[in-house]
Amino acid sequence: MFGVGLRYHGVEECDDGDMDDSDYCSNSCILQGYPQCYESDYGVLNGDPWVICSVDGNTAWVSANTGGTYNALAICQFLGFTTVAQKGGTCGNVCGYCEGPTDCMNHGQMNFDNGGGNGQSLSHTVQWLCSN
Repeated sequence: MFGVGLRYHGVEECDDGDMDDSDYCSNSCILQGYPQCYESDYGVLNGDPWVICSVDGNTAWVSANTGGTYNALAICQFLGFTTVAQKGGTCGNVCGYCEGPTDCMNHGQMNFDNGGGNGQSLSHTVQWLCSN
């Protein structure tokens, strides 16, 4: 039942199918964070949902459509981090910077140009880095 890649509702919080106890889902199938490609509209002031491009115990690279406005600080705190360490990417697309089609599984460059406003109201900013 545990670690087979299928979540058993009411028994497991998550099941990522591996035995890596340091990722978002523990070996005993307890949720320890959020996985890559997790998407939400939490903290979206207007625009499309944001997505986690990559995440580990120290940082989360979060990205969103450039047409929206996002409370990046609230999003970082929602994900369990304390601050917006870097921000930018005013030229880009989801999980990339001024390049062809990218997404949470097919990353482009992680480039922070410090554009787009402040951590509580980032607009026309496609990416930010959450950390502790």
